[in-house]
Amino acid sequence: MRVFALACLLSLLSGCASTDALSYRPANSTGPAWILDGEKSAAGALTIKINGKPAAAGNVNLLTGEGSASGDYEGRQVRAQCSTNEWTGEVKCMVTIGGEFAGNMSFD
Repeated sequence: MRVFALACLLSLLSGCASTDALSYRPANSTGPAWILDGEKSAAGALTIKINGKPAAAGNVNLLTGEGSASGDYEGRQVRAQCSTNEWTGEVKCMVTIGGEFAGNMSFD
């Protein structure tokens, strides 16, 4: 029974949430749109990816529900400001690239 309980706990803690992909085209760009997606681990680690490559990393505080991620992609600063809905537990992040709003991501 202990082994089963431990296995369930480890499974829960190792889980991560992902978000639906967003499409973003930088201002004055004629190239293809960038595809943004992300992951948030049960421990609060947050990664934002652009075209499948990590572009920003950070954390969401498990006690306050607030967090951020930052990094760069192709010379542009990537930032995400996050907050957690205290009723649903859903984490929402506003993502900017080069100072431009790129979209909102939600993690369950």
